[in-house]
Formats: sequence, C-alpha cells, structure tokens
Amino acid sequence: MFIGKEQNDPCIHNLWIPDGSKNLPIDRFSHRTLLKESLDEIFKMEYSKNEMKDSLESKLFGIGSEAFVVGSRKFCLGYALA
Repeated sequence: MFIGKEQNDPCIHNLWIPDGSKNLPIDRFSHRTLLKESLDEIFKMEYSKNEMKDSLESKLFGIGSEAFVVGSRKFCLGYALA
C-alpha cells in the first residue's frame, strides 16, 4: 500500500496458493473451508484501489502432478467472483 501511494500508481498484492498434495485426502471440503476462511480474513481489510489492488493466483499444474490442489483454478476463480 505504501509503495502504491508513494509512486502514485497502485501496486498489486498477488496472493499465490502453494502446491497441492500428492495424496488423495478423504475430506476435501475441510481443506477448502479452511482456505476460504483464511482468504476471507486476508481480504477483510480493504485498501484504496488507487494504492493497492488484490490478486488471487491459483495453482496451475500439469496433469497428474498433484492428486489434490486446495487452491485450484476452479476454486480461486469461484472465490474471486463471489
């Protein structure tokens, strides 16, 4: 936020969700609920759009590289749209 204010141009706060799990979890819902709650907490405080813009980057991966990705493209896109 300070950087965007000083340079008179918004900086991008890019939040990237790390790699997934190599194993198949029994419960996927709890992992995604925890991620949603965490994102809600992170993005709760709003900043001036003239100083900072939020960005949520999903995990893109090759077929078969991870068995389960909590921050998948589908999840992150749905979250951002909501």
